[in-house]
Amino acid sequence: MLKKILFHFSSEYYWSDLFGLILSVLFRPKNVWTSRLIVWKNNGKVEAGTLMIGMSSNRLGLTPFSRGIVEVENGGSITAGKGVRIAHGCKIFVHGQLEIGSGTYINPHCHLVVHQSVKIGSNCAIGWNFQAMDTDLHQLKPADGPWQDSNKPIVVGDHVWIGANVTICKGVVIGDGAVVATGSVVTKNVAAGTLVAGIPARLVRENVEWR
Repeated sequence: MLKKILFHFSSEYYWSDLFGLILSVLFRPKNVWTSRLIVWKNNGKVEAGTLMIGMSSNRLGLTPFSRGIVEVENGGSITAGKGVRIAHGCKIFVHGQLEIGSGTYINPHCHLVVHQSVKIGSNCAIGWNFQAMDTDLHQLKPADGPWQDSNKPIVVGDHVWIGANVTICKGVVIGDGAVVATGSVVTKNVAAGTLVAGIPARLVRENVEWR
């Protein structure tokens, strides 16, 4: 991957990736590489096998040279495995704990808001405009009940395929090998090896495999 960044002269991202590589060597945590077009604000803890953000992105769903931001607040943490890639235009705000397993790729323009915990497994394929928020940012109080919890963790299993324009709501668990169709809003747990689709997402097929 580093060879591709250094010698892929025809890429429209060549200079932003090259400058980002230099900045990463000087100022980023070990094994974390970001494009110059990613605003990096780290006041927390970041550990990675290999984490590349905004570098060597493909063009799917991408506005060229779109900026992104990664902000890890004091007390927040990002833990990533090897070969984790997050494309251009990402907006990631981490107050709690964000974990991403090895080999997972997230396409351009993802939005991740991590107030408590978001865990994404290994070898996941996630489409552009993906959004996951483990918080409502506000609390809701029914007329006849107490204030409701605004924060609930999100868990995405291993080898999950999430299509473009998918939103994962707080408290959701997606099982290993599941597939979430494009444009879905996932409000409830998704069983392993199933295909869900729709708003809200509902079961379409069981015992599915993908590659």
